[in-house]
Amino acid sequence: MKLANQVAIITGASEGIGKALAELFAREGVRVVLAARSEEKLQALANALGPDRVLVVPTDVADSAQLKQLVARTVERFGGLDILVNNAGVGLYARVEEMDWEHFRRMWEVNFFAAVRLTMEALPYLQQRRGVVVNISSVAGKMPLPFMAGYCATKFALTAFSHGLRMELAPAGVRVLVVCPGRVRTEFHKVAYRDGRSLPRIFERRDSSGIPAERVAQATLRAIQRGRREIVVPWHLRLLVAFQAVFPGLTERVLARLAQQSNQAQW
Repeated sequence: MKLANQVAIITGASEGIGKALAELFAREGVRVVLAARSEEKLQALANALGPDRVLVVPTDVADSAQLKQLVARTVERFGGLDILVNNAGVGLYARVEEMDWEHFRRMWEVNFFAAVRLTMEALPYLQQRRGVVVNISSVAGKMPLPFMAGYCATKFALTAFSHGLRMELAPAGVRVLVVCPGRVRTEFHKVAYRDGRSLPRIFERRDSSGIPAERVAQATLRAIQRGRREIVVPWHLRLLVAFQAVFPGLTERVLARLAQQSNQAQW
């Protein structure tokens, strides 16, 4: 699949995977629409990519009116849409009984409902060009994790939505790609909600662990070009996902024990 001169919307484009993907798209000749809440960060990225082929649309994805405006401005500027990347997301680490309800609700608005709403707005234009929907899910959308039940639920929902959407859109020639990264070295973990006082220490605000966002972006670009339906990044996590599918009870016991041991360790 040739990407030159195609039009792509990327949410959460101000940093992390979204920013890295915008940079790769621009090198491929894609006309990129950058969406996130921080206009300053988006404008700096646009200046680096070349403003003639980039459109900055500051957007709070939890606001339906702003999502509608995002698609409208894209079509007005570039005449259509070929690729939609639903990348915006927020994390929440907490025991279920200690979750702040407003944090939980906001997470669903950003991680799931925004992706569905934006996809609905974009579909008429994607169908015209036999485009691609790219949903950035997570390994947490393939297997449950302790102290992340709420977050996992949003990513399981996004993954299931993506697979159902793919079947619906197949006759129209619109493809759907699900990207499931493991832990990524971004600001995501630093700004995630942390509720309650009994979290294991593995959920402290550390940014050094994980794979680079650029690695996820490169894998995503290749998957778009090759017409893939789903990828797990890095590849070896597919083994963990497969193990969990075959031995769910054992996997749950091991993960729960590891989380408990982390909480008891002396750091």
